[in-house]
Amino acid sequence: MPTPTKKRHSRHFCSFPIQNWWVTCCTVNSLPASVSAMSSSTFSAAIRMHSRLRQLVLISGSMLALTGSGLILLLPFAGLSLSGKVVVAAAWTIWSGRELLTHWRVYGRWSVLILQEHGEIELFGKQESCTAKILPGSIVLPTIAWLRIRAENGQIWGELVVADPRESEEWRRFQVIFRHLNTC
Repeated sequence: MPTPTKKRHSRHFCSFPIQNWWVTCCTVNSLPASVSAMSSSTFSAAIRMHSRLRQLVLISGSMLALTGSGLILLLPFAGLSLSGKVVVAAAWTIWSGRELLTHWRVYGRWSVLILQEHGEIELFGKQESCTAKILPGSIVLPTIAWLRIRAENGQIWGELVVADPRESEEWRRFQVIFRHLNTC
């Protein structure tokens, strides 16, 4: 049986198979100046963020940061003394900690994500709201998505979202909007 190859949905989207799933990926680096509307009616999808998934992202990020520091100290690097390795490991730990702190702060502020038909995101928290956009590198699979998001204040973070397409109309709508856009 021939192996399935990449399928092109549009000039900015491509799909490829991973076992029994077709993965849709973004292939551009920036949003276009204008995006055509789907219809005259408002079409959006609201996704509620799960605290367990956010904890998973923070815990796995912490473990990987510590693993990275350990690998820097243990692996042989040509021309790098032990004191140099300690400096590089400390820099890695500080950079990783800064990223995790950004995720932790963002996760405490926003609890609902609404994707509009034109690609803009509205984030809602307990007492505030904000607009944002999905960045390239976001991936949406049939039941799970990793979204790279940039808020209007410049903060960038990742959001892990899981849903069952058979039970959630919002998730199916989210996937339709994501695939309809020419960018991620």
